[in-house]
Amino acid sequence: HYQTIALDIFKNETRYRDFEFILAEALRNEITSKTSLKLVRRSEAETLLTGTILEYDQNVLTERETDEVREIEVKIRLAFKWRDLRTGKIIHRRKRFTRSAEAKFDRGETRETAAAEVLADVAEAIINDLEKEW
Repeated sequence: HYQTIALDIFKNETRYRDFEFILAEALRNEITSKTSLKLVRRSEAETLLTGTILEYDQNVLTERETDEVREIEVKIRLAFKWRDLRTGKIIHRRKRFTRSAEAKFDRGETRETAAAEVLADVAEAIINDLEKEW
């Protein structure tokens, strides 16, 4: 029964800068392309999605003979809540939302592009999780 949502930039408690902005863009894309919710400014919204990136780890899985990283495992843990701004009621909350993925470096790929892909997957998982509530 919700029609509008606003999105706050998630807080970032990791040492990796700007991941909160990459995640915000991925969440915007998921909301606008895969839900019936209209993304609006906070002052116009019925609901608000907020959260915190708590942990982000990258572990090397395989290397080339030249010690270049070939494959990494990325793990991200975050917390988020979706709140009804009219009533103050929390619609949905996750205190420990963890996702991991493997990234294989092809020509031209970097740790940053791999992180962006994982954050896009996380955004999709968050929106899928929220959809259970509407």
